[in-house]
Amino acid sequence: MTAQLTNLECRQGDSLDLLIEVHQDSETGPALLLTDYSARMQVRKHIADPVPALDLSSAGGGITIDGDAGTITVSISPDQTKTIPVLCDRGIFPIVENYIYDLEIHSPQGAVTTLVMGNFTVFAEVTR
Repeated sequence: MTAQLTNLECRQGDSLDLLIEVHQDSETGPALLLTDYSARMQVRKHIADPVPALDLSSAGGGITIDGDAGTITVSISPDQTKTIPVLCDRGIFPIVENYIYDLEIHSPQGAVTTLVMGNFTVFAEVTR
């Protein structure tokens, strides 16, 4: 299974929900049974940053796995998006900050597979 490149955008203070369908062999094949799988997603400014700007997991919150349907739902709350720093104010609107992310699943046997990855662009919140 090859990781899919999917760039995401969010606004500080807004919700962001993402539904990922996981298939056994291709994008249209049968759903992969995700029973007893776990998942993690992290957003970082730079890949070497020791602390992520956002850290979600099926164990700690923000990621829900429907094992029988083969789907993963990522739910990022307004409070969480509000805490992602947007520091670049170049006097040009919209004000954005670019991050990177990936989402991986862990099988019950210990295999780790990255499903999606890409840029994670955050737009500064205007209405607060």
